[in-house]
Amino acid sequence: MTTSEIEYLADPPESQLTSALFKHCMDFTLSSSQFMQKTEELRRVGINAQVLAAHSGNGGRVLGTLVSEIGNLTGQIAPILEELSSSGAQLARSAIATTTSNQRLARYQSAWRHGLDPRTQARLAQVYADDYRGMTDNFGLIRRRLSEHASSLSELRRCTVFIPALISLLNITVADFADAAQQFHVTAQELDTFRVFILHTTDSMMSSLKDALRLVDQLLLNE
Repeated sequence: MTTSEIEYLADPPESQLTSALFKHCMDFTLSSSQFMQKTEELRRVGINAQVLAAHSGNGGRVLGTLVSEIGNLTGQIAPILEELSSSGAQLARSAIATTTSNQRLARYQSAWRHGLDPRTQARLAQVYADDYRGMTDNFGLIRRRLSEHASSLSELRRCTVFIPALISLLNITVADFADAAQQFHVTAQELDTFRVFILHTTDSMMSSLKDALRLVDQLLLNE
């Protein structure tokens, strides 16, 4: 058993740290699934615009451009959301494994403090060392996943810069289709709702992500 492992067994990091990290990882997983739901809503916006274009005669060419742009936006966002979803699921698995390891280490600590005969102590030390390495490996994995999450969130935010232009195109086009004004308004509103959701959720996730990274760094520092 290494010196750091012995020190950890004598005084492990507070379980609140791993519990807080677990909560952050599970929150990321939930938010990632919400993103997937939102991109389905964006596809629906594109379909609605396509229906409008089909009933707009010659003027439908302009609206067809809008449909194409919405499709392009969806195409850019979908793979980012898939990365977020995958990263979130892996974060959750790593967090669960880390929490389980931390619980076992707490039991080892209790047994150690209550006194053991040399042979039992040696066996416990070996089992403990394996769990300790597994837990610290998970901390490193979680840190990498959090960094990937941050990259995907930044990329997702960049995609939203195109949405105001799409809304402007809708507002310009609606003048030629008075009969469909309400449908145009709903489509524009859905696009803006999607944009606001992305910005608000990524802001919240980035803040939580920074907190999670601080927790991981603190836990790694305790090795």
